Amino acid sequence: MFERGRKGNHVKLKKYIPFILIALLASGIAAILWLTVFSRLGTDTRHFYPPFWSYGAIIQGRRAVLFQNIGNILLFMPIGVIAALFLQVGVKKSLLVGLLLSLFIECCQWLFWLGAFEFDDLLHNTVGTAIGTFLVKRTVAGKWLRQQLGEKKKSLRTLLCLIALFIAFPLGYQGFKNQEMKRLAALNDKENTKNLLVLSAAPRYIGQTDVSVIYNHDGSILIEGESANRAWIQIARFSLTPGLYYMEGLSGIQKNTVGLELAVFDYDQDKYVMVGHEIGAIDRLDFELQESSKMEVLISLYPGWEGSIAARPAIFREDK
Repeated sequence: MFERGRKGNHVKLKKYIPFILIALLASGIAAILWLTVFSRLGTDTRHFYPPFWSYGAIIQGRRAVLFQNIGNILLFMPIGVIAALFLQVGVKKSLLVGLLLSLFIECCQWLFWLGAFEFDDLLHNTVGTAIGTFLVKRTVAGKWLRQQLGEKKKSLRTLLCLIALFIAFPLGYQGFKNQEMKRLAALNDKENTKNLLVLSAAPRYIGQTDVSVIYNHDGSILIEGESANRAWIQIARFSLTPGLYYMEGLSGIQKNTVGLELAVFDYDQDKYVMVGHEIGAIDRLDFELQESSKMEVLISLYPGWEGSIAARPAIFREDK
């Protein structure tokens, strides 16, 4: 009886193996799309990296670039597995599949200001796709995988549904965090005056620094740590309509230590440009917009600053 029970459990587990395998593949594809497109906040400028620049950087001793290249290969291996299982292509044709998908992602990053266009990423993504296909077509593990998945059309439908589901979950969480940021921003409202500065769900570091930014439940932020060099932390990106505004939220800070800066996007220079003053050394920054503008608020850090400072950054429209 005991042996029969163990055999029954084994049969039940075997029944779910195809679904588990498809779920793993779907999570791999969702991870690619999430890491390269959906999770990105955008950049200030567009960059194009020439072919094989990463190899020069590796020769110069930049190990992080080497790990990035390896990561780009591993990231696209699930694409090769899917190409072999569902598109029935071989290693040579999978090169084209990987190239086209990687090119699509790089173009999206370029067009929507989500990152740099890198030829080396195209190369390594394509190689990763080919390796994934090779593993399916030429190895014992690949043969077992083909046997487990069975009917291709049914498996493909399940795969696509799971990819959509795995992307929807983090997007939903991101939407929840954005709503939370709006709630925190509202805690800084003044009487009959709405705070227009909604912080980003995750601060973006520009330059190397050991300073951290902590969002508090009362709508304030805590800036703490040590800065060894000049650096900035982007805490908000938003748009404002024409009008008179002022920003406040940090005061009584010694000049050239830490502060809050405001930047506006300059379409002629194709980048964000600082408005001029830092809040901290001064209590308030007044500015006027002649047209609808894209804006950023950044924490400005100077070399040698160390400490812990609470701030309550807010932007208000000046009533005429």
